[in-house]
Amino acid sequence: MTPPFVTPYTVGMDSTPAKSTRQQLEKIQNFPCLYRHTVNSTYYGIKKHQGKRKEHSLQTTDRKIAERRLRDWIRGLDKVDGEAEKTTLNQLIEKFIAVRKGKADKTKQTDASIINALRLSWKYGMDIQVSKIKPSHISEWLASQEGRLFAISTLNILFD
Repeated sequence: MTPPFVTPYTVGMDSTPAKSTRQQLEKIQNFPCLYRHTVNSTYYGIKKHQGKRKEHSLQTTDRKIAERRLRDWIRGLDKVDGEAEKTTLNQLIEKFIAVRKGKADKTKQTDASIINALRLSWKYGMDIQVSKIKPSHISEWLASQEGRLFAISTLNILFD
């Protein structure tokens, strides 16, 4: 007896798109923020933090371990790295440039244009700590750049 023929093609078969990991998570009763993957039984933590949904695999199928890891992960969400807290705008720009070195020349030119505009017109100084920059400072700077044609997607890369 020969096994049935298996093919990766779905011609003539009823195919439904595969569900994403997020769609396959089911809430665990009586334990906030704890979810379990329906296929592989791995536990996940999901928590809304500072207006954004954070998801984290707890990398275990054991519930008690998952609960401990979830508590540790949630505690860690509010911790701020001491060095990162002291980062200045100039240091952040330098890191940004370093991370984007492999991008296309046109992209690097666009980045350089925006960075030069920021350096020339940012009235709070480049040595300001990033943690001290308020959304109103960024809005004010963006308003002052209204004549320039920056794409929203480009500005999101810088300020998101």
